[in-house]
Amino acid sequence: MKVGLDAFTIREVTTDPFGQLKFAYQHGFDGVQFDEASYLGTDVGRLKDIVQYAEENGLYTHASVDVINPVTQGQDSISKIAKEIAAYAQVGWNELRTRTGGLDERGPQYRAGAVEAMKTLRPVLKEYHSRINFENHGECTTFDLLRMIEEVGDDIMGINLDTANTFVHAEDPLLAVKRTAPYVHTTHAKDGILFFSKEGITRQGRPAGSGIVEWEAILPILYQHNKDLTLSIEDHKWLFEISIYNEQWMVDHPDLNPIELAKLVQHSWNCSDQILKGIIQDPYEYEKVSFADEMMERLNSARDYLKMMVKKLKAEEI
Repeated sequence: MKVGLDAFTIREVTTDPFGQLKFAYQHGFDGVQFDEASYLGTDVGRLKDIVQYAEENGLYTHASVDVINPVTQGQDSISKIAKEIAAYAQVGWNELRTRTGGLDERGPQYRAGAVEAMKTLRPVLKEYHSRINFENHGECTTFDLLRMIEEVGDDIMGINLDTANTFVHAEDPLLAVKRTAPYVHTTHAKDGILFFSKEGITRQGRPAGSGIVEWEAILPILYQHNKDLTLSIEDHKWLFEISIYNEQWMVDHPDLNPIELAKLVQHSWNCSDQILKGIIQDPYEYEKVSFADEMMERLNSARDYLKMMVKKLKAEEI
């Protein structure tokens, strides 16, 4: 296991892949997972230069293909993604990341469109021995992704596990890891806190190790399934509502079970209690400071915590 960062985290610093790699190297990260805004392109010569630069500095790299959602992106997007798969495979990027869309694209029609697109992409993925790992983003739960994998096949589809995005759909990170671990090939290492709010529960992003994600339990499970799994820190602020008081929201989450909902409520009670006692800073005051002003402090903290946890894992294995 290595600890790097997702390029989205430093979007306010640079979107150039060489700049992102330089940043990672200078600040003690092990690599970069490029997002779809990293302007990689499909020029194989340039891609080889990017990989060479990374390897010369001892850094891992992963790439993302465009959003797979022909409902919103159009059918032409599939041929564009096929070109990305072919180009990326030529520089050793075979485990690719994507998502099915934005936070408001939760409907089953979007997931069905993504499934059909993956079936169309199967020949090119098999030809280049590649797999696309879908993120449990705001529009997909881990249950959704597991059903998609069942339809598409785990030889060409996997999961980019975002450890804190689980909360947005009232999923418990540890339980989510237990059901998805065999299919996790890339990650967004993220943390957060939960607290009660008018709509139900609110999630706020925090650096890995300073939130309520149970890393001590999660990492051994992921490590057991894939010792070479990279932990790419994705960090940002923002508040996300988990509208458990809203009937339609509950209807839209048919997989939500009492055990996970109870764990979510328990986490929220604990955090809300600590906020009232001043142990955790008031979330709304915390949010007033821009992410850019705190970015390095947050990244350094997450990097050091996760590296410590990985070192402990490896030591226990000996």
